[in-house]
Amino acid sequence: MAPRGHPGPRDPRRRPRRRAAARPGRVRRTARPARGHRDRRAARPVRGDGRRPRPAYAPAAPHHAPRPLRRTLLAALDRLSLPLLVEDLERHRAAWVHMAEVLHPHEHHRRFPTAALAFAALRGTPLGTGTPFARAMLDHAAGHPGVLAFDGVRLRPVTFARRIESALRAGDLPAALALLRTRPGELARRLAHLARLADGPDAAAALAAAVTEAAPRVSPAVLVAALGRLRTAPGGARLFFPRGGAAKAMSVLDERPPIPAATVAAVSGAIEAEMLRRAAALPPLRLALLDEGLTDLLAPAAERSASAALVRIPRGSVQPIPGGERIRLFLHWADSPDERVDLDLSVAVFDERWRFVGLCDYTNLTLGPRAAVHSGDLTSAPEPLGSSEFVDLDVRAVRRLGGRYVLPTVLSYNDVPFERLARGFAGFMETPPGQFGEDGGDGEAFDARAVRQRFDLAGPAKVLLPLVADLWSRTMRWTDVNLGVSGEIHDIDRHARSLARLASAMEDVYGLGDHVTLWELARWHAAARAEEVLIRHRDGTTTLHRRTPGEPPAAFAARLTPLPSPAPAPTGDTPLPDFAALVTADVPLAPGAQVYALYPALLDPTTTTLLDAADLLTPLTPATQLTPA
Repeated sequence: MAPRGHPGPRDPRRRPRRRAAARPGRVRRTARPARGHRDRRAARPVRGDGRRPRPAYAPAAPHHAPRPLRRTLLAALDRLSLPLLVEDLERHRAAWVHMAEVLHPHEHHRRFPTAALAFAALRGTPLGTGTPFARAMLDHAAGHPGVLAFDGVRLRPVTFARRIESALRAGDLPAALALLRTRPGELARRLAHLARLADGPDAAAALAAAVTEAAPRVSPAVLVAALGRLRTAPGGARLFFPRGGAAKAMSVLDERPPIPAATVAAVSGAIEAEMLRRAAALPPLRLALLDEGLTDLLAPAAERSASAALVRIPRGSVQPIPGGERIRLFLHWADSPDERVDLDLSVAVFDERWRFVGLCDYTNLTLGPRAAVHSGDLTSAPEPLGSSEFVDLDVRAVRRLGGRYVLPTVLSYNDVPFERLARGFAGFMETPPGQFGEDGGDGEAFDARAVRQRFDLAGPAKVLLPLVADLWSRTMRWTDVNLGVSGEIHDIDRHARSLARLASAMEDVYGLGDHVTLWELARWHAAARAEEVLIRHRDGTTTLHRRTPGEPPAAFAARLTPLPSPAPAPTGDTPLPDFAALVTADVPLAPGAQVYALYPALLDPTTTTLLDAADLLTPLTPATQLTPA
């Protein structure tokens, strides 16, 4: 066998490498540009999904605007606070530089000094000339020493972020808190960094007081994310989801120092007290039913979802894989009206140390002794029927090969983003009646009754990693991320290493991190609103907790733990729950009850109010208007 990257005997199962077809009306360039020629398109940065982003503005020649319109726009800008105006101009620098050529703000610097000063700082106008305009701008800037700085030639903006970073770099916690008190959302997002600067009881108390003051004006999703980052000890990996068209994730090693336990306890208590206060303002409940299985489901955060799914599992949550020894993965798609789309369903297998074991895709239809079997490669999906591909996994056979982690992946071979599909979805089902190619048949390809998860293919991405299956624990972690790629020919062999790094980071971050779970969200609701709380444990037993007269929500919440209690629930008549948070909705409920269920089963939406995971968080939004951050 020839080494990878060198020609060898042709495998009849491997299809030839194809060059993507040119779009209609486009001529393929073959000549190299002359030396010294500037390719402006090539100079633009490449996004994670391989496409070049459009500029934030169209660099056209400035056009004339009537003087009344210019004066109206400058008057509106002049009414803004100088710090906010300077930051906004810097945030959209290219567009505002272009707009300044239309507005001519310096012509009206006496009438609109704030707007003229902000544009002078934006454009780097020389002010060391001693002209009347320069003196007027410097005099106006002298009244805002913390916003603009004069270097002898030009004014330089001192943005809010720059002042915060300077305070954090210097380790000046009081200065950072003084700035962040004006922006509560930014304080919550930087909470883990601030907590590492609180190196004593007084500093921890000051930080907890600042959080208590700011928390009523912060959205619940930001508070939940901040609480999870605060409680997670360093030492593993850190995962980032940058903004952009594709939910591309990046990971780095977490080498930050640990946060003192006393600081974690003080600040966490402030956040939990705020969430309980908000929950107590909601309508009261008679009996709440909580499922211990919610500890495996993470609370929804402010992250994007790469795809809509049949079972809406928050990213990072863990659920058991189907109980049978065989699992069938499926993929279905249809070409867009104007181009052919070649999707591939592939599987990569890794051992317990994330070393590559093997793959099953269009180049290798059978992995090992039928541990994974591919239905065959289809390179197009014309309407109206489209095309479908399947992969059968034999759990025991994969484990015998030394595999532990299985990464099912959907790839766009010819680099067409999922958003251009006429339709597309994938998923898995349990216990198919037969494997492909077994005894001359292909089994029953699709049984809707056996489907356990189905997710749509959408967005500008071309590689989707929906989940990571752990065959040792027979669980799957819902990842729901797109891999940022470039180039044209995408297959599992090319991207296996990147997928392994991403999957191992997700296992590290979500497996070792102390993130807020749906159990905690439901517990806040129950402790603040219910008179009685019934907890259903994994073994089927239940424990009933009653609120004592005058017991505050925080004390009641501390008693609501998923651990079995020595005092089980009474067997007599008990009222039906009017609030329930369950994994599977298989118990009777009171008419009109509010129910969150990962698997709603046969719940009647006409007699109950079905809640999504986000519906447990949204009611905790503060009644006061949120301060923008």
